[in-house]
Amino acid sequence: MQILDSNNSPENQIVSLINDQGMIPFDVFMDLALYGDFGYYSNAFNPFGIDGDYFTSPRVHPVFAFLLAKQLFRMWKILDSPVPFLIYEDGAGDDLLATDILRSFQIIDSKIFDATKYYIHDINLIDSINPKIQNVTNDLNVFHVVISNELFDAMPVKLFEVHHNTVQEVFLSLRNNGELQETFHTPTKELTDFLNHLNVTNLEGYRGPVNLHVEDWIGKISEKISSGFMITIDYGYLEDIYFSMEKSHKLIQTYYQHSDGGNLLQRIGRQDITAHVNFSHLMSVGEQNQFKPVFFDTQKNWLQMLGFDQIKNIDIFNKNRRIQNLISSLVDQTGLGNFKVLIQAKNIDELDFQIFNNEINSFDYSEDIEITKRHIAYKLI
Repeated sequence: MQILDSNNSPENQIVSLINDQGMIPFDVFMDLALYGDFGYYSNAFNPFGIDGDYFTSPRVHPVFAFLLAKQLFRMWKILDSPVPFLIYEDGAGDDLLATDILRSFQIIDSKIFDATKYYIHDINLIDSINPKIQNVTNDLNVFHVVISNELFDAMPVKLFEVHHNTVQEVFLSLRNNGELQETFHTPTKELTDFLNHLNVTNLEGYRGPVNLHVEDWIGKISEKISSGFMITIDYGYLEDIYFSMEKSHKLIQTYYQHSDGGNLLQRIGRQDITAHVNFSHLMSVGEQNQFKPVFFDTQKNWLQMLGFDQIKNIDIFNKNRRIQNLISSLVDQTGLGNFKVLIQAKNIDELDFQIFNNEINSFDYSEDIEITKRHIAYKLI
């Protein structure tokens, strides 16, 4: 474990907090490690892309945004083509996905491009040079579609283990020499309340996370959507798999330079910490806020329903096998293709509406959708 030796470090913030208040729950530790003044997402280092610690689907190639844009076009039609069409992307990182979606709208239908206003939010977000893309502000009262891609996995989580048929929450405390260590303690009331409806005490030795920020986030989004959709793309499982010994000790991960970062208490502030998503929880909280789940499947199957296979085989990609292999990573079931896509709808009148139809598969990918230096594909051209 690291010895704390820097004044400007999340380690010292955490140690100071423990010295002042006593042991802290894991979610407080994770919040400071990621979002504190000197945390992973608060420093000047860009974690995205080939030179970062990981890359997301939108960063692979603009094909991803084009297919997502086709989905958004269908939603716009279901909502009777509102003007303006208000899209909100939370956890955006930057404006890359927004930019690619808007370029795709220009190819698909100029009317949806003209109608769209795209709002983004993230920590340390820089203003976009595109006038149609704006940082979200609190005075916005309504959205039609809310998008998140790898947002929930970055939220601080409670962490617990089961020992002798009893739930123990993971806290952080200090050794005598000042190093951080994990400590087990009676769970906080909010964690106990969440786990009460789950039969986890028979999972001897189970270790896993619980995201208690879901309720607040979906509740606030629900206030902003009178009629519309939420699109959630992330990695995780339904509850029956999530709370199983198969996934014990596997639902919290660290990333450092595109590989497993190892110990949670190493490289604090310099490695990413993520937690797999409990999609059953997202669905149940959504239903409490009038959101009906209308689609749930892997990213591979979702992209294929939007015409991925036809796009992958067009001539501009066949000319470059490395690009074609890169694009195929979006549907690779050992990686990005096994991500889950959850679409939830609120107050949509048509009970039997279809979020996929033949019209969206008639749109052809265009070379006018630019591959930029921010895409992984740029280095393969």
